Amino acid sequence: MHEWALAEAVVAKTLEVARERGISTIREVVVALGELQDVDRSAFEFGLTANQRTTAELADARFVFE
Repeated sequence: MHEWALAEAVVAKTLEVARERGISTIREVVVALGELQDVDRSAFEFGLTANQRTTAELADARFVFE
């Protein structure tokens, strides 16, 4: 299930960038999903939500898909 690995990578990169920039609370993360990426959106969203619960910075964030 590559959606889970993709979700973990998005969360990790989001946290890395936030920490580099001194951001302690993340309110929104915009994710662009390409048509040819063959990502099961519901599985990906589940992975994001599950990973989100493990970090204080992302606790109240919402993920927006383009």
